[in-house]
Amino acid sequence: LSPRLEQSDEIIRARAKAISSDPALAGWLKTEDIIRRVAAAVDSIADGNSPRDNLEFLAPTRKISVRKEGDKFFLNPRSYSRYDLAADVVQSLDAGALAGLFKEFKPLFQDAGRELGYKNRDFQDTLVRAIKELLKTPVVEDEIPLREKVISYAIADEKLEALSGAQKHLLRMGPRNTVKIQGK
Repeated sequence: LSPRLEQSDEIIRARAKAISSDPALAGWLKTEDIIRRVAAAVDSIADGNSPRDNLEFLAPTRKISVRKEGDKFFLNPRSYSRYDLAADVVQSLDAGALAGLFKEFKPLFQDAGRELGYKNRDFQDTLVRAIKELLKTPVVEDEIPLREKVISYAIADEKLEALSGAQKHLLRMGPRNTVKIQGK
């Protein structure tokens, strides 16, 4: 008998121990409404948006670092390390165990999807769309030129700036972390 969505956090926390031994994952799982948050993040990514609002516990603690050369700005590669922990945890996940966990709790993901307004959509289709969205992100080894905006920066390379919000978020994680996440 499957738990209800409101009562699933403790069961998810217990079962998640089988998907990774990384202690950071246990810390992340202390958050409430785990399935709802993951479902909303997956939905955001599938639609090409950054999952940041649903996964604030993954937010880097340091600000982005920009390098200025003359009148040009570049994303400082040191910024990529802000995401090393998240990429390392994702890489540590046992894909088979994670798939089994998803299969076990798929009805709850379906419920969370319905709460997001998708009455007749299979949540697994949304998950596949999200995975495809992230896999389309290029791995950029070269410096990424930026252009100043009012209080932030946009990517100066038009092809990279045209990427979806989810893809640009992954791009900002750096090539090493992008490869880790796409590989998993």
